[in-house]
Amino acid sequence: MVVVLIIKSMTPPIPLTAVLLTLAVPGLASAIIAYPSSATVGPDHGIYTETSPGVLTLNPSGNALSELAGNASSPGGNVELFYLSETATYTDMSASGAFANVARTNLDMVFPDGSTCQLSSLNGGDWFYDAGGAYNTSYGAENFANQWFTELVTASGQATTLDGFGLTSQLWDEFVNNGVFAIMSDPNINYAYMDNGSLEFGLGGHIDAGIKIDPILAQMETDNGLPLGTLQNLLPDPFQFSEVVLVDGLPHYSFAATDSGVILDDGVNSYSGNYHITAEKTPEPSSALLLLVSSMAFLASRRSRR
Repeated sequence: MVVVLIIKSMTPPIPLTAVLLTLAVPGLASAIIAYPSSATVGPDHGIYTETSPGVLTLNPSGNALSELAGNASSPGGNVELFYLSETATYTDMSASGAFANVARTNLDMVFPDGSTCQLSSLNGGDWFYDAGGAYNTSYGAENFANQWFTELVTASGQATTLDGFGLTSQLWDEFVNNGVFAIMSDPNINYAYMDNGSLEFGLGGHIDAGIKIDPILAQMETDNGLPLGTLQNLLPDPFQFSEVVLVDGLPHYSFAATDSGVILDDGVNSYSGNYHITAEKTPEPSSALLLLVSSMAFLASRRSRR
């Protein structure tokens, strides 16, 4: 796009530095969307490519950077962090289990202006360390796991009902005993880009994520002598919640999805939903600001030679 500035006779004339400042200051110029110029991903990851319209395929030789080039309207493929999270190795949520200290899988991105961002999977420490620095898998502890669990139950719209049945703490125990927190720790990154200082990205998941916890609810119904479907039928249709991702060390997740337009043919139509998330980033010097500084220095140099 070419911008033409027509400056009519004014007193005093507009300094060139003022024009450059206007172009450099965020909010005074049109937002520029920037996709990463490079992306590296650590071990234990998977890459899914849209090999035919609407169909994803696991692609061991896939390129992470290519799969991040989509958007909310057309997510395309994705990059999965902590690919082995759902194996039996990580079902033990205790401090002595493998999940407690498993190395995070990191997706490190560099953007054209030199800014960086790291997206990461989670481990048990991220979920269960409490305010006092203790690893605590108890219901009601002051840690991220309880925060997320409370928000999930609230999003279901059944917090009062579960409490009335006396089942909230039991549901928590089932989550811990069935390794749900590990299952929620392997985010699939559909796309990522910077937009006016904020990281915008999508998480691939189920358009109806209730499928993740239906087996747990069915077991709870059996254990409590409830008719089959009693708890499952209480959930919203669809019940939407994303997996969790760390953005520069801070957890992000969503309870609202849109149709991704793609699925993995795995029997449960994985990645049918896209959860778009905005993560505010600390402003870094942009190329426009660097242009401003260098231009001001150039003008000062010219004046000094007159």
